[in-house]
Amino acid sequence: MPKKPPVILFRFDVNSSSIEQRLSRITTNWDDLIAAHKSDSFDPAAAEQRGIILKRYAECIYQYILGATHCHHTTEDLSQDFALRFVRGDFRNANPDRGRFRDYLKRSLRNLVTDFFRRKNSKPAGVDLKGAEANAIGSLDTAFTDQWRRQLLGITWESLKEHESNSGSLYYSVLYLRSQRPKLNSQSLAKEFTEQYQREVTADWFRQTLRRARRKFADLLVQEVGKTIQSDSKQELADELAILGLQKYVEESEPRARDQS
Repeated sequence: MPKKPPVILFRFDVNSSSIEQRLSRITTNWDDLIAAHKSDSFDPAAAEQRGIILKRYAECIYQYILGATHCHHTTEDLSQDFALRFVRGDFRNANPDRGRFRDYLKRSLRNLVTDFFRRKNSKPAGVDLKGAEANAIGSLDTAFTDQWRRQLLGITWESLKEHESNSGSLYYSVLYLRSQRPKLNSQSLAKEFTEQYQREVTADWFRQTLRRARRKFADLLVQEVGKTIQSDSKQELADELAILGLQKYVEESEPRARDQS
């Protein structure tokens, strides 16, 4: 099981509190925007779900635009513009009703950034971007997929933490300790857990709880990925997990997987 992902910082700013404030301000404005356009949708439930996912992946959106503009002020303005155009359905070449939400979001962002470059350079709408600008967008697409994967894992960790809080399972605590001490065996992990949480546990208890924690983590991860592909197909879900490099987390939770002892 991987280490818990650290707080994700955008590549052009190392001040996490500043980033959080900007994201909070942006997504708060999105609430009103999503609500206003939900009533105009032919499928209000689907529109609401897209709005929820849009907010959950605000960091991915912000980083993509920031990577293109290198300016926080411009990024905030474009993020608001993107959200408006997104919920209004202006990105007609990227249909959210077919395919993965990740691909739809990425195509929509690419269209937004392309328009930004054209306006910046006063290029007519029919002219394709070439050279450095096109290469920059290609690099942003790759970075977006990496950020999406990290965001999925981060959300899953938070979901596991919430599950522990509601159930008292200790799954988050056990799995997090294991991720921070990957080279320790179960005996050593049980001892460290006892010291940290003032709760006497055995190596066998730690192994069993770790196994259950991995399964729960995998279940929560699959659920989160499932929300983004807009399909009930198990094959499409498996494909998305593989594309994002997340399949290994599900495989590690299978009964045949052996815990380190």
